Amino acid sequence: SLVPAPNSSSTHAPSATWTASPGAAVPSGAALFISRTTTRTIAPFLSSVQPARSGDAPLSVDCIAATEPDVEPGAEDPQQPSVRGFGRLLQRAREPIRLRSARRRRVLRRHQRTTEQNRTRSLARPPGAPHPARVQSTPLTAARESRGYAAALISAATRRDVGRAFVDAGVMAAGARDGNLYLARNGALHLLAASGPPEDALVPCRVMPLSANTPNAEVFRTLDPAWLASPDAIEERFPAMRELLRATGDGAWIALPLPGDAGPLGVMGLQFAGPQPFDEEQRAFLVELAGLTARALERAGRHDDERETRSFQHRLIGIAGHELRNPLTVVLSSAEQLALGASGDRDKRAASRLLRNARRMDRVVRDLVDYAQAQAEGRLHIAPREVDFHELCVRVLASLSSVHPERPVTYQRGEDGRGRWDPDRLEEVLENLVVNALKYGAPDRPVFIGWYGEPADLVLKVHNQGPPIPAAVLPYVFDPFRRGEEHGVRDSMGLGLYIVRQIVDAHGGRVEVRSDQETGTTFVVRLPFAAAATAAARDLAS
Repeated sequence: SLVPAPNSSSTHAPSATWTASPGAAVPSGAALFISRTTTRTIAPFLSSVQPARSGDAPLSVDCIAATEPDVEPGAEDPQQPSVRGFGRLLQRAREPIRLRSARRRRVLRRHQRTTEQNRTRSLARPPGAPHPARVQSTPLTAARESRGYAAALISAATRRDVGRAFVDAGVMAAGARDGNLYLARNGALHLLAASGPPEDALVPCRVMPLSANTPNAEVFRTLDPAWLASPDAIEERFPAMRELLRATGDGAWIALPLPGDAGPLGVMGLQFAGPQPFDEEQRAFLVELAGLTARALERAGRHDDERETRSFQHRLIGIAGHELRNPLTVVLSSAEQLALGASGDRDKRAASRLLRNARRMDRVVRDLVDYAQAQAEGRLHIAPREVDFHELCVRVLASLSSVHPERPVTYQRGEDGRGRWDPDRLEEVLENLVVNALKYGAPDRPVFIGWYGEPADLVLKVHNQGPPIPAAVLPYVFDPFRRGEEHGVRDSMGLGLYIVRQIVDAHGGRVEVRSDQETGTTFVVRLPFAAAATAAARDLAS
């Protein structure tokens, strides 16, 4: 409602003579519209607004809508503040702005950071043309977003990651308002990801029968894309979707099949705010976008299937190990009693064979249980307490001597072997290393076991002569299910050294191996004298 006074000489030089039109009150919160103004004149004009009567409060403006400055780049007066984009920024203000205030000066300073690119785009917009932010993006303009979507798909490892990438970047790249991804499984389409509706609204749509009269189900059956360019086209082809269409207010729908190597994977649906032309170029772009999504889903599906297979194997191994442990404990105890009570040579040999094989079975079952735990939880649990390492070695070597009485073993102890470790776990480490050395070492050469103390660690070495570990296999000897097939030995599962590394890691130590033709094979274990208990072990102890 503000107009220049009749004596105003220039529309580009507003001054204090600007007044309200006769008979028109200027309420607080009025909208002030400025046209054909420049950066030199906006600030002085705003400074010139005065109360209509003396004593009135300063005019408060909720919204100032101004056209962009029409001055050429570089022609601004350096003595005047730059206020490019002033109107747009003030339109976003939530509170009234008091003219002639310190806040106005702060606002003007913020406007100085408006970029020249935005000003040039606004000047180039024809009069009456809609603002770019209010124009629905087309696939041609959204094609620039497809690179970001492709990058998100490359980093997506699982199907759920692909679904999140589609919601976050794929819908925008397609120029759509909302979208959904359905995957085929067990004779139905299952919702993987959707944007727009809240979670509770998606419950009825999570599983869609293939026989349903919906765009997604029909496209999956026929493998022909559905291009529904307007609400009339949607209602005409799918009358049952009329209520959903009116509830969402969508202007266009499309449904595209997701092709896979062995058949269709599912359907990609997109919903647009307004009617769409769906010309040849737009259709080609959207089909390519669906193909990009399908390839990412197929790659992620293989990853998910492999992970599920490994998870099932780990659970199966863990269950089998736990179920075999209790009856095996009874067998092992009975074999030990028979070995102690055998009187004749024949009975002693039979009891020895029974005990040897029972202990071998016990090691296999124990390794299976440890492997399942390490895979499921990422590490093994330990419960450290005061241990004399020399006494631990004596117990393990005495047990193994009854199983391998014919093999010579050399043992060398250090001076101080007391520390805080889990004795049961360290017995597994020493037993697995010694059994490995006896299995792959030269049968006529002794196996050496020795340890010594350093300032912070205890160092254990297990050495055997014989064929070395091949250089190509050496980096992988601690991987699970790695067996010494190069040596012709196939009577183990290949978990012993993997369990050794897991136990040593749980104690905060490290293990390494050296192997060559001249010196043989040596495993070196370094254990800190004080290992920290894991949380699960502390809970169990308490």
